[in-house]
Amino acid sequence: MTTAWALRISTQHAALLGPLRCKEGLSVLADGPSLWLRGEDHAALDTLAVRRLPTEGRYTVRADGGLIPVDHALPVGVVPEGAWVGLSQWMQLKAPKAQFAGQTGQRIALSLVRSADERRANLLLTTYRAVRQWAEGASQLRLSPLSVAVDREQQCVALRGEPLPPLPGDRYAVEAGVAVPAGFGFALPLTCTEVAGVVGLKPEQLAVFGPDGGWSLLPEDCFVAATRATLRQIGRPTRGVSPEKDALC
Repeated sequence: MTTAWALRISTQHAALLGPLRCKEGLSVLADGPSLWLRGEDHAALDTLAVRRLPTEGRYTVRADGGLIPVDHALPVGVVPEGAWVGLSQWMQLKAPKAQFAGQTGQRIALSLVRSADERRANLLLTTYRAVRQWAEGASQLRLSPLSVAVDREQQCVALRGEPLPPLPGDRYAVEAGVAVPAGFGFALPLTCTEVAGVVGLKPEQLAVFGPDGGWSLLPEDCFVAATRATLRQIGRPTRGVSPEKDALC
């Protein structure tokens, strides 16, 4: 049998409810400078995510709405009246500020944390010189699985495919159009498909997230086949622009 519970925190700590956003059965109510959180299973009060909240009071909720402080026997009040709203509905996600062209939502910023989930890197951001030098000795077998794009503004090269060459730079794992640094994951329990929806990613775009949570967009049509001729010319000033070179960003 479950027993309802409620707790009260200051509205200035509202963002700390983020890790609970995907939990079922939670609702909130704003009451002046305080924010009430309510659940249907009393056992949730003992979970780490709830216990770490800086609460102003924790209560068991009786059937008649009476509030009994935890570890006490007598009620001290009743549950506030008002329009309780599901936590996931009340706390909307907000995309971080884009370095280039991004779209934002409403409240909580996406952030990255170190992750034990090992995902194979299939995108490398590296320098012009490193790519040109590698291209001189790379076999066609190594080149054929790769595509390349150039970020003129950031002065770097993006190599995409597997296996990636052993070059210095930043490695990313790409899934559903979202590139996350190798060894990192999103702090909120979101899939890359869900993140793509949050930032308004289009099918022809690639969102590249940095460790600080900032992100940039690369159009998919910026990528062309990584031929030796293309890689040799990366970053070199030319009088004319070849069809391959023109396809790069």
